[in-house]
Amino acid sequence: MTFEAFDSLRVCRGEYVPYEYEDEEYSGVFLVENSAWLQERHAYEAKHCRRSCEFGGDVDEMLTDFKLFARGVWFEASRRRFVLGARPKAHPLAELPESRTTQRFTVAGITCQVRTDPRPLEELVKGARYCSQPLFHFALELEGRPRVSRSVVLRERGPGARPEPWG
Repeated sequence: MTFEAFDSLRVCRGEYVPYEYEDEEYSGVFLVENSAWLQERHAYEAKHCRRSCEFGGDVDEMLTDFKLFARGVWFEASRRRFVLGARPKAHPLAELPESRTTQRFTVAGITCQVRTDPRPLEELVKGARYCSQPLFHFALELEGRPRVSRSVVLRERGPGARPEPWG
């Protein structure tokens, strides 16, 4: 499980599932709507860290963007052990590889790349329910090495969310 913009974690352990659920399959990870603990975390952050927190200066993102105390969460299974800090190439939070470059242009002598996610829009929208999905990555070729500097992502946001500035 990968968390995007992770804030905190709270775990309940018990013999029985403490929530009503409709799915036949048991998951063990639940999305708690109207979480009292999330409200408490927001109140604390708003009072003590409103402008210095890691929410781009907008602690209210906790209420509009966060589920499970993270902006996004991505589930995946692997037969191999995950390496801390490394992501599989197909992971939505990984950089799109240089092979996905769909356009190159030069500005002020600097070569720029536009990398495009090849997945169908329907798949990206479905994935955005859980975690930001890349649409485009912009890379600059500096000293012969490309470095991604900006991204355009698709992300589902909660009620009351404001559009984000570009860039």
